[in-house]
Amino acid sequence: MAIWCRCIFILLVALATTSAATALDASPVRMRGEIVGVHGQSLSIRTRDGRTVRVELTSDAKVVFVVPAKLETVAPGTFVSTIAIPRSDSRLTALSVIVHPKEMSGAGEGQHPWDLTKETTITNGTVRRAEANAGGYVLTLRYHDREKTVVAPSDTSVVILESGDTGGLRLGRHVFMPAASQRPDGTFSTTLIAIGKDLVPPM
Repeated sequence: MAIWCRCIFILLVALATTSAATALDASPVRMRGEIVGVHGQSLSIRTRDGRTVRVELTSDAKVVFVVPAKLETVAPGTFVSTIAIPRSDSRLTALSVIVHPKEMSGAGEGQHPWDLTKETTITNGTVRRAEANAGGYVLTLRYHDREKTVVAPSDTSVVILESGDTGGLRLGRHVFMPAASQRPDGTFSTTLIAIGKDLVPPM
């Protein structure tokens, strides 16, 4: 498996299995924020709650770029992650759709709680149907032996993942870390970072 595919595989597994931690929990946490300082492998991140924290990339840290895509690319047979909120009719409304390479099909498959906003879930599955309508698309996702219908409005954030490198760590860029570990001194370390290219990673 190519290095970039391994990076995305690791991210997919992290998306499927990492639990959000409480303030008293030493487990890895999801971290979202903006780069406000770059010092070699060490970053200063302003998190979405307004704190500024120091994050150290491990020597073997993997980097993934998050790149804009169009909703029309979400065709049948595509393996995706949808981050969504519940609807009153048992379907979901997508806040974002992450399109994965074909080589990643089936990785981290399933539906799990998520913390992008209140009540969000993440569903990793294969698109069985993608039906366009005036307001966007209606997607039918298959995972394990289940199907879920996800309504994706026309303004849904759609992204693809590409191989990245530390050269993409620039001031002002927004990042997402699915499993940042806190050290005793209050700083964090991570083995994986996703960098938004002209966007905020919608994860």
